[in-house]
Amino acid sequence: MAAQLTRDVGEILRSKVDDPDLGFITITRAYITADLRHARLMWAVLGGDDQVSRSQAALARASNHIRRELGFVIGLRYTPALEFEMDAAYFDGSAVLNTLTDLDVEPRGPSTETDR
Repeated sequence: MAAQLTRDVGEILRSKVDDPDLGFITITRAYITADLRHARLMWAVLGGDDQVSRSQAALARASNHIRRELGFVIGLRYTPALEFEMDAAYFDGSAVLNTLTDLDVEPRGPSTETDR
């Protein structure tokens, strides 16, 4: 159910929410309670701190609209209450990749030495 929720909310954001502050946002993960009444959606956005804060505000404004659209799509008796949380792990991973990219190290080819 969490994977389906991730896909559906991502599609709703892409096609049904028209807010220029939203930016290029991605729903990275979803956690849903056992009774399916509450969902925490982790998200990431391309850009700096300014884009993160603008996207967070846009998600807060659109939350009720997203929940209503989700209710039409998922067909459950109750549509879960949505909580959006920035995915810090996504940014940590991106920072590590950027650091590795910034290292100016030439790649090594296959070793020609034999083990003795």
